[in-house]
Amino acid sequence: MASPSREKPLSPPSHEIQFYSEDAVLLDRLSGFVEAALRAGHSAAVCATKSSRDDLVYALQGRGLDVDNLIRRRKYIAFDAPETLSTFTKGESLDRPKFLEVLGGVITTGADAARGIRSRVALYQECSSLLWAKGRDETAIQLEHLLNELVNRYDVDVLCGYSLIYFHGEEDSHVMQRLCAEHSAVNSE
Repeated sequence: MASPSREKPLSPPSHEIQFYSEDAVLLDRLSGFVEAALRAGHSAAVCATKSSRDDLVYALQGRGLDVDNLIRRRKYIAFDAPETLSTFTKGESLDRPKFLEVLGGVITTGADAARGIRSRVALYQECSSLLWAKGRDETAIQLEHLLNELVNRYDVDVLCGYSLIYFHGEEDSHVMQRLCAEHSAVNSE
């Protein structure tokens, strides 16, 4: 009689923040995050600027992934952060139902493409860092809070990238602490 297979349980979903001073640091972390998800049979969604998306595709190809095939199979979904942000931003506030509809739809599409019993979606997003870069700290924190709702609602791992060039020392330390408090892990390089 064969013994039942023992699958390793998935870790709880995560919501991590990556502070970086050089784009190469973020690209290395991001490409590793996306590659790990895809090689595990999961899906990845990337909500980033065009230059970040282009750099990531090149990095993933360099890691031996067939990005075109992953895109065709909807296992890799990339979309524009500024454009996406505009769909659920109203002035200084966020439209929560629209946010959940837009990003929830992307996560559902990615999960459907993975089709595994234990599939997960890895989501990278730059929307909140775009808000932070424009001095819209409170809105960025609101967005991170909404991302926690996604983590709790869906089986999704979220990675958020924040460039340290927008950090202004002591005057921003309180905001940075609040941003970090919205995340399950904080990384800085």
